[in-house]
Amino acid sequence: MTAATLPSRTYPFLLGGELRNGADSVSIRSPYSGDLIGRAELAGPSDVAAALDAAVAAAPAAAALPSHARAAVLDRIGAGVAERRESLAHSSRPRRESR
Repeated sequence: MTAATLPSRTYPFLLGGELRNGADSVSIRSPYSGDLIGRAELAGPSDVAAALDAAVAAAPAAAALPSHARAAVLDRIGAGVAERRESLAHSSRPRRESR
């Protein structure tokens, strides 16, 4: 199956625990063929303000976590990135450039 036959998908952004669509989006193209493979929603000024509000609201809870709990969260994120290394490398640029 080539990129030309893959269905195009729209990717929302995550803000305050919710997936959101922006007022605008940007094309995602295959680095190999240039074919459109999806669209990424773009956050606008009101979304940025909402993200800052969400971060400020979450800061006390994050600060209250003991350092080992924060480290465990970061370890889980790192493990997830490592687990998806190959797919993440392929998703953004040609393989020879992603290593």
